Amino acid sequence: MRIKIKNAVDKLLALTDTAKKSIEFSHINPHLKGKSVKGKVFLADDNTIQIALTKIVGYNHKYANRSANLFLKNALFQGFGVGSILWTEEDPGTIGSVLREGTPYFGVGHAPRLDCGGWTLLNDVPVEFLRTEDGACRPGSRVTYSLFKVR
Repeated sequence: MRIKIKNAVDKLLALTDTAKKSIEFSHINPHLKGKSVKGKVFLADDNTIQIALTKIVGYNHKYANRSANLFLKNALFQGFGVGSILWTEEDPGTIGSVLREGTPYFGVGHAPRLDCGGWTLLNDVPVEFLRTEDGACRPGSRVTYSLFKVR
């Protein structure tokens, strides 16, 4: 299901046609007969990417929804490497040239979909401060983010 959701997110982000705002997916568990999930990844009215499972067979509904939401978050926050831009709320004057382990970041890239929950860094990351920029993880939640380029 993880790969199906990631592929659906990639297709949705690649869409240039604003009329189509959802990508459907289905997953059949190859190891356990009778277990399947159907759903869609869609661009909501508030410009956030969301997921909805439309048919769950053989799985506990809470488990399937929790897993799908985790897979969606992982698809939106794909890994970063040298040259990537991290969006944080850190004060650039207090960190020097390293974002410390445990620092939260809310987006990756030049114009990412920001996630209010974000992720935390699992280790220290050498960075170069670029600039500050206003952004919103949901309508009405304007925040000034610090952008850092990973070295």
